[in-house]
Amino acid sequence: MATIDTAPRDFATLKALIIERGKTLPKRLSQIAAFALEHPDDIAFGTVALIAEQAEVQPSSLIRFSQAMGYQGFSELQEIFRARLRDRVPNYEERIAQLREHARSASKAHILFEGFSEAAQKHEKSEIARRIFPVRRLIHPADEVTRDVPGGSGQSKNNQKAGSVRCFL
Repeated sequence: MATIDTAPRDFATLKALIIERGKTLPKRLSQIAAFALEHPDDIAFGTVALIAEQAEVQPSSLIRFSQAMGYQGFSELQEIFRARLRDRVPNYEERIAQLREHARSASKAHILFEGFSEAAQKHEKSEIARRIFPVRRLIHPADEVTRDVPGGSGQSKNNQKAGSVRCFL
């Protein structure tokens, strides 16, 4: 079994290589190839010991399989499987759009979802506005507003004690 010179850097290329070479690999490596294609998430997140157990091979076979695919070791191959998951996760707007499409058929569920969706979008917009347009006005003593509360009446503005609440604009 010959190893390849350059290892695939994306999942689609790796998958094509596994399919292409899967039939020519030794029995145990072919078994790992089939497992990797059927359970890519397990390869992405599992430990060598756990994956080997699930694929019914020895842990050293995973290292040999990785090297047969052109990688230095299993961690390097596993990173391609992890990158596949990172790349396929849609952003917030895409997930909301997908949920809207699927929720159209359910009447009460759709209405409830739309309410949550609109609230989330309003919150997101207000959060963005808060970050983009921060309050830049400095508070000056002239902006101070005092209000008398019960028990604080009859005191002058300059001589108020615990009976007043001070608000700054």
